[in-house]
Amino acid sequence: MNYAQFDSSAPVDIYAEPERTSIAAILSLVLGFLGCCLGITSLPSVLLGIFAIMKIKSSKGRVGGMGLAIAGLLVGLMTLMIWIGVLIGSNWVWANVFDKQIISPTTQVLIDIEADNFDAARAGLGSPAADVSDAELIAFREAYQSTLGDYVSKPDGLISYIKGLMSVGQTMNSVQPPPGMMPFTLNFENGTAVLIPTTIQNRNTGQYESPTEILLIDMNGEVIKLPADPILPD
Repeated sequence: MNYAQFDSSAPVDIYAEPERTSIAAILSLVLGFLGCCLGITSLPSVLLGIFAIMKIKSSKGRVGGMGLAIAGLLVGLMTLMIWIGVLIGSNWVWANVFDKQIISPTTQVLIDIEADNFDAARAGLGSPAADVSDAELIAFREAYQSTLGDYVSKPDGLISYIKGLMSVGQTMNSVQPPPGMMPFTLNFENGTAVLIPTTIQNRNTGQYESPTEILLIDMNGEVIKLPADPILPD
């Protein structure tokens, strides 16, 4: 019986498994660039980049794309930091400018009117709104209460403000705010209304002055003004 002998000196061809590019690395880079426009993709980009780097290192050369994974991780981190900065800055502007200087003083006027504190309400207004009589303040209150009811609350943050505007999109389509005036939303007993206070920023102090006119738009698109438009003779 003959047995073939194995010659250890003979060359042996070893076929290595072909390298493939990490799908996670590619997705990390793509989502990282998308994060420039859509901040929500930045965090997944970072997580996928870390995952891809770990998998590539443990693959012993079977998986490639380390450069893509590192690039995706760095781009994701950069866009994530940018969007975090934008969010923090936007919330600061909301709290210290729009809410503190415009919305809160204006809603306090509504609170004072509903409590019959007419002198306090006028003190929070600028002329010509500050020059109205008690009867005109009562007429303004009765006009918005007829459809909206009493004032309840204002937006408690930037996200709440955005949601409020989205909920009154149809109302806003029927009303054009005055140039330079920013619309806000307020919650009343019977629904949400659009508030447009006419106020200007003092160039010297940078602070917004007391509103000289208040516009409330109810769910039906009816505009209620303080001071009211004068009634023209027939």
